[in-house]
Amino acid sequence: MIMVERFKQLRVAKTLHSGMWKAIGLLVTGSRRREFLNIPGFKGLHVGCGHNVLPGWFNTDLFSSKMVTHLDIKKTLKFPNNCLDALYSEHVIEHLSREVCSQFLREANRMLKPGGILRLVTPDLGFFLKMMADPFKHDAAVYLNWFAGDECTREYAAEMALNVIIGDHGHVHVYSEGILTAELQGAGFVEVKRFPVGESNHPFLFGIEGHGKLSGIGEEINRFESMVLEAVRSDSLNHANY
Repeated sequence: MIMVERFKQLRVAKTLHSGMWKAIGLLVTGSRRREFLNIPGFKGLHVGCGHNVLPGWFNTDLFSSKMVTHLDIKKTLKFPNNCLDALYSEHVIEHLSREVCSQFLREANRMLKPGGILRLVTPDLGFFLKMMADPFKHDAAVYLNWFAGDECTREYAAEMALNVIIGDHGHVHVYSEGILTAELQGAGFVEVKRFPVGESNHPFLFGIEGHGKLSGIGEEINRFESMVLEAVRSDSLNHANY
């Protein structure tokens, strides 16, 4: 009985300790968010930043550090309506179910100012389907040489690469351009446009990608497998206050 009681006490203490640190984390997040929003100037939210910390942006991820603030985009995001000029996400939405991604897109629309820009970078299902259809085409051949080596059997390597991009790396849903465009429009965005990696009509969105800088990937491979879409928050929508 003494051991049982001791175990219960330890479990309660662990729960309280965990709750304390969670509360501290929420206070830090709230404090940083308020400070960011109160500073005059450009307001850009970068979600899932990893180690690609962008100067002048509010950089967030599931981890926190001196430069990165904890933010879970699977939950309601505690930013006011119409407070952001831009929201950027690189290789994040493929880790969400389609339902959760739709919720995130609606939240992005709510937080952006009228005319604000959402920039999404995510694996391009269209590229991989074309690669399956013709694994000997130049772009497909370059990608498959990187993926499996020069001596690979093209058809086999293409099938493996498709399965990896869909089922590995924690990916849940990989989008085609048409479906993601429809999702953006359904969330209230207009003027959906595709750009090459690193390019934009907006200076604050030009050259901000970091995925291609990761070891083993490189800019050429990143250009093949990444789709970049920008969309504009319509000025005709009204949201209930957060």
